[in-house]
Amino acid sequence: MTKQEYEGWSSPIYYFNFKEPVSNFGKQSLIKEIDTKLKQKFPEYSLVDYGILPLGEEIDE
Repeated sequence: MTKQEYEGWSSPIYYFNFKEPVSNFGKQSLIKEIDTKLKQKFPEYSLVDYGILPLGEEIDE
């Protein structure tokens, strides 16, 4: 987990980056498990989900 702080922000933001396989989507996703636990503990928490991102160079066809 990484913490970012900027002078103009009222509080820091935290982020994590997992290279989780697409096959885990909707099953045993570690990201979804962490998201659920953080929502329970911190009501003001929200996840910014960038969706599925490529892990290498994209090939234009």
